[in-house]
Amino acid sequence: MLDLHGRWAWHFPQTDNHQYAGHHPANSTAAFVQLEFLRSKGEDYFLLPGTALWWIDHYAKFREHLEDRYQLVFRDDQACLLFALREPADRDGARWSRTLNEAIEKFQTHFDAEPAVLDWNTGLGLSRRLPDSVVFEPAGDVDRLPYLDKTVDIVAVPAGDDARLMEARRVATAAVAVVHANGGLLRHADVNIEWQKDVDRSWLPRTSIVIPSYNGIAFTEACLAALEETLPAGLDYEIIVVDDASTDGTSERLRARAKSRTRLKVLRNETNSGFIVTCNKGASAATGEVLVFLNNDTLPQRGWLVPLLRLLRDRKDAGAVGGKLMFPGGRLQEAGDIIFRDGSGANFGRGDYDADDPLYSYAREVDYCSGALLATPRALFRELGGFDEDFSPGYYEETDYCFRVRQKGYRVYYQPDSVVIHVEGGINGTDVATGKKRYQAVNREKFNARWADALTTQPDPPDRYDRNVWHALAVRGRGMETP
Repeated sequence: MLDLHGRWAWHFPQTDNHQYAGHHPANSTAAFVQLEFLRSKGEDYFLLPGTALWWIDHYAKFREHLEDRYQLVFRDDQACLLFALREPADRDGARWSRTLNEAIEKFQTHFDAEPAVLDWNTGLGLSRRLPDSVVFEPAGDVDRLPYLDKTVDIVAVPAGDDARLMEARRVATAAVAVVHANGGLLRHADVNIEWQKDVDRSWLPRTSIVIPSYNGIAFTEACLAALEETLPAGLDYEIIVVDDASTDGTSERLRARAKSRTRLKVLRNETNSGFIVTCNKGASAATGEVLVFLNNDTLPQRGWLVPLLRLLRDRKDAGAVGGKLMFPGGRLQEAGDIIFRDGSGANFGRGDYDADDPLYSYAREVDYCSGALLATPRALFRELGGFDEDFSPGYYEETDYCFRVRQKGYRVYYQPDSVVIHVEGGINGTDVATGKKRYQAVNREKFNARWADALTTQPDPPDRYDRNVWHALAVRGRGMETP
C-alpha cells in the first residue's frame, strides 16, 4: 500500500469512465494515450511498482515516450519506478537539450526529413541524449573535418575556437549548434543555433486551427495546453477559438489567455448558434492556407499535425484529411468513417483495443472523417461554402462536406499517424434522444434526401462487425496507395 501523504492517486490503466480497467493495455499507444489523458486531468507523477517493471520491456514505445519526455526521479527495482510528468526528461541539461531538440524539430519541418547530427567534441554525449536521431563523431581529435562542404545537416561544436567554428559552418547544411560550457558543468551548458542562410521557410503551409467552444472551459484549456506542447517548431499558425455564447466564464478566461499568446484569437457569438455556425465563423476569420477543425474536448498528441499537412501536400487529389481518434481509455474511437446505403454510419474500428493493428495503420481513402479532427484547404472550404448550415446546430455537416468534396473531384483520406484523444460526448453527451444529440437522427434524414443518388452506390450496413467485415469495408473501390 502507498502512503500518499494527502495526495490523490488514480489507478492505471483505466476504462473510459475512469474505473480500473482490470487488464493491461493492448499496446504502447493505448498506454501513453491513457497516461496523457490523466496528465491533462492533473496527474503529476507516474508510478510503476517493482512487480510491473516488465512493462518497460514489453511496451517499448511507451518506455520511449516516458524516457523522452519526463524526468525519472526514482528507481528501485524492488520498489518502484517514478516519473515526474511536469519536469523535462533531461532536467540537468534541460535548457540546452530543449534548444537542440527544437532545432531538430525545426529541421524536420523545413526539410521533411530526419537530420544527421555531427557531435564534434562537445562533451554532451549527443548519441546517448538524442536516441531517435542519427548522431556521429569524427574519428579522433581533428582540427579539420573530413567532409565535403554542406554535407552534414547539423554540426554541434564547442564555443571558443574560431577556426573550428568556421570549419563547422563550412560543413553544415542547415545549422551549427554552438555549445557554451558555462563553467564546465553539463547542467549549465547552453546552445546557440546558427541557421544557414539557405534555410528560409518551412514547407509547412500557414495553418489555422479552428476550435468551437461551448462551455467546458476545462476541456478547452486542456486542448490549448496540448497544442502548445505538440505544434511543430517553425510552423506559421494561428489558433482561433470561437466561444458559442458560453455561460461558464469561457470568454473571459480565453481572452485573458490570449493576452500572452499572440497567435491565439478569441471570437464570441452573442447567442448560442451551434457547432456549424461557430465553425464557419472561425473559418471566415482564418488566414491560413489550411484549416484544421478541432473539437475543444480533444487532446492532440505529439506529431499529430505534420502527417495531416504532408498528406494534403503530397496527394494533389486530397480535399480533406482526418486522423486516428482515441478514447481516453486507450481504445480506438475511429480510423476514418463509413456511410451506408441507408445513411447510417460507422466509425471504422470503433472500440478495438488494438489501435495499432495494421488494419488501422495505413493511409487510405474513406467516406468521411469526423469534424472533431478534420483538415482541409481553406480555399476549397470557401469555394464549397463551408459547412452547410441546413444541418444546424450540428451532426452530418462533416459528412455532407466530405461528400461535396468528392463531388468536386477530390478525395477524403484517413491519416493514421495523426493521433488525437477525443472525449466523445464531453460537451453534448451521448444520448441521441435528448439535447443537441437528437439532431443526429433529424439531420440523417436531411442527408439522405440530399444524397439519395450517391447513397445507392454505398454498401449495406453489415449484420455484425469483425475483422473480415472491417477489411472488406476498407478496400471497397478505394485507392490503396499510401502517400
